[in-house]
Amino acid sequence: YHKERKAEKSYNPGSEFQFNLCTAGVKLSNIKEPNKVPIWYESKAWKDGMRVVCFADGSAKYVNADAWKQLAPMLKLNLKKETKPIDAKKTSPW
Repeated sequence: YHKERKAEKSYNPGSEFQFNLCTAGVKLSNIKEPNKVPIWYESKAWKDGMRVVCFADGSAKYVNADAWKQLAPMLKLNLKKETKPIDAKKTSPW
């Protein structure tokens, strides 16, 4: 959760930080390799093919296009949900 919409801002033109929705409502202990599961990531790569990725273990990296191809499937994991995600339409101040 973050209160400020500008926390999603990327300095990469046309990009923004996006949340990995498959991790919503998931306990960290249910993620087998948190160092490989993106939580936040830049939606668009920079001109050099790099993008910022923040992982479930709290680390962040600037990854190249080849590394992103390996990470992208982690955006579609079927993880055990412990709680229902918050309905943004009902709770969002935006």
